[in-house]
Amino acid sequence: GVVASRIPDLYLAVCLSATKLSHATPESIQSLSRDSGNLAPINYGMEDWGGVIDGLLGEVRKVVKEHNKGLTGFTDSVQAFVHAVDWKEPWIIGLFASHICMLVFILLTRKLSDIHTFLFIILLVMVYMAETVNQVLGDNWELFSNQNYFDKNGFFISVVYSSPLVILLMIVLVNQIIQMAKLMVKVKSAQLKVESRKATQQIKEQKKNK
Repeated sequence: GVVASRIPDLYLAVCLSATKLSHATPESIQSLSRDSGNLAPINYGMEDWGGVIDGLLGEVRKVVKEHNKGLTGFTDSVQAFVHAVDWKEPWIIGLFASHICMLVFILLTRKLSDIHTFLFIILLVMVYMAETVNQVLGDNWELFSNQNYFDKNGFFISVVYSSPLVILLMIVLVNQIIQMAKLMVKVKSAQLKVESRKATQQIKEQKKNK
């Protein structure tokens, strides 16, 4: 309450430059306070202002502490997720192996635009079907898994299934843009060569006519 009541006065003091504040008289500060709409006289000494600043710093420390708690909570959640999953299960290893194989295939066929267009559509459909996949696997997890990872929120399926597919989609899309840019450069280069040949032929014909 004390800190909140003195915030307008502290704001007023901060607005003054350091030089003016060091040479300001009590009457000038009182006048500035009344002009800003604060009719209460300023009679605080250095100790009073020190208490106000300490109170504000205390509030800042609280905010920083709460922020750090949030980061710690997120880190703890990630660690809990990592430890809760048995990453040595064959189907999880196979899933990540399939992602790696798909990445290798994308890199090997990076110059084949038709194949990448087909891959982009397939990956897009797979991402779109993630919710259905999560529901089906959640209903039949006993057939292939030691525990049920497939909750209704779909957090697990998003981490191990959707996110890698989205990364692959981005790689395909960026590669398509790069290949398109290279193709445009080749087309433009060929066009310039044709125009250069035509210009050369015209010059030769003009010389013959002369």
